Amino acid sequence: MEKIKTAKRSLEVYNFSLYDKNDLNTRVDYANIYGNDLFDILKKNMTQYFENIGPEKLSQKTIKIDSEGDKPVFKTNSNLRIITGKIKIGDDDGKEIEHTKGARKQTVVYVKQKGVYAHRPFFFMIIIPKNTKIGFIVLEKEGYYSCKKIFCKALSILIKNKMSGLQFKDENYVEDEIVKNYIEKGEYNRINITRKNIPRDLCDKYLGGYEEDGEYELELVIKTKKGTDFKDITKQKILKNMEQYNGFFNTKEFEDIGFDDTTSLKVVSTFDGTTKTIDLSDTMKIRPYYTIDVELDNKGFANFESIKNEAIGLVKGFNLGLL
Repeated sequence: MEKIKTAKRSLEVYNFSLYDKNDLNTRVDYANIYGNDLFDILKKNMTQYFENIGPEKLSQKTIKIDSEGDKPVFKTNSNLRIITGKIKIGDDDGKEIEHTKGARKQTVVYVKQKGVYAHRPFFFMIIIPKNTKIGFIVLEKEGYYSCKKIFCKALSILIKNKMSGLQFKDENYVEDEIVKNYIEKGEYNRINITRKNIPRDLCDKYLGGYEEDGEYELELVIKTKKGTDFKDITKQKILKNMEQYNGFFNTKEFEDIGFDDTTSLKVVSTFDGTTKTIDLSDTMKIRPYYTIDVELDNKGFANFESIKNEAIGLVKGFNLGLL
């Protein structure tokens, strides 16, 4: 029996709301928009509408619901009010690109011509709970490949078309108590410290000279090895920084190597078996990324049922009573 292949993926989690275009401070009840329900509108229209959105509206990319054979990968559950499926994002970079086979002696298999779109599949889940005006979107992210920008743009276009006068807005979903658990109780994989646009004196120190038109970034990565974790005092200091932002880099040792309070801090931490990247920059922005393990299909992409179950498990873990 062939062993099932698995790989790591990330899930991005976002809130979304609808607003009247003349009042962007008040959320609209999406379950009752002039007697219409957003869940029913998306259930009825997403598959066909995504197919017909032209690349000129999506930064020269295309979007459509993926399919297995002649069946779209598009599922709805009216009791839970969730929509799950896979989309394909098409991208044409306007170049001819050789695709080769082999590591050393590479053989050209084919050449992608200009105007030919390469399609990559992504999992999505939309949760539209009743008795609230805030919905949830869960999207697959593979490495640096993300469908968030195009997916939300396409969703916004659909909503404007079907519900004229309404504005779609999305934002990162940040669950404060869960994030605190990752910072305070999690097992740290690494800490990334980054300073952008380092000044002339540091360029001279590290590079031996300064390029007038250049921009340089200084990054320090601290990893744990052999089962070591960071001390509790370090975690408490990061937690205090997250809550009050009173400076993690206020020591002479950090200053001597070029870091100060303008520096951004990322913590990669594992808590209850889930790994999350927490980005504490000067704007206190926390990235909504969750690392998961999924089974792969025969094309090397995430198996739909596997990633769907992981996404449902993740949302249940928020303890919001959504699923």
